Amino acid sequence: MKILKKINISYIRLFLSLIFVDQLTKYFVFKNLLDKTITVFNGFDLCFVVNRGVSFSFFNFEQDVLFYLLSFVILSVIIIFSIITYWDARKGLPIFFNMLIISGACSNLIDRIVYNGVIDFLDFYYYSYHWPTFNLADIFIVIGVFGLLGRIFYYDYLRKD
Repeated sequence: MKILKKINISYIRLFLSLIFVDQLTKYFVFKNLLDKTITVFNGFDLCFVVNRGVSFSFFNFEQDVLFYLLSFVILSVIIIFSIITYWDARKGLPIFFNMLIISGACSNLIDRIVYNGVIDFLDFYYYSYHWPTFNLADIFIVIGVFGLLGRIFYYDYLRKD
């Protein structure tokens, strides 16, 4: 039981640290890049974009009703996934990747409440083709999803007990 408490504290620290780092970068962008773009190198800019959709600007809704509906769906998914993560931890499964997903989703949800949309600022491009602008929380979510899929594959198909 003592080990489970230490693990939980570590995951809570991870959760809070990731949200803090993501929110800090977004605050910097909000305060410094509202009307300008910084070219880091050819093919990568820092810029201010408000996304009312989900990761990488998918389902980017202008209508408030659809934005609030999507925000409610996101909140519901976060709650359900957090419950699943809790049960995974109780079973002794590693939940590092779950925590990346939850942290990224919660940080973007904070943006939806504070800024009425998610602040994105990482813009990669090749000539006129631009990858959808994204933020650190989106990176956490993507790494978490791939890691979780790898964990599921490992435990379901590769691990021999």
